[in-house]
Amino acid sequence: MMKINAQKDKQQNIIIYQKVNSATFNYLHNWIVDHLITIKELQEEINEVKQHG
Repeated sequence: MMKINAQKDKQQNIIIYQKVNSATFNYLHNWIVDHLITIKELQEEINEVKQHG
């Protein structure tokens, strides 16, 4: 009986871990994408200033 409970706990922990991981991954991915766009925009502005400056 204890073995079955331990197995269930382990499965639940794995599911929780996977959910946390995917949420963290999504958050980081979105953060990186947002900042990459910001960096790209900054680079474009810098290039314009270099060209017209």
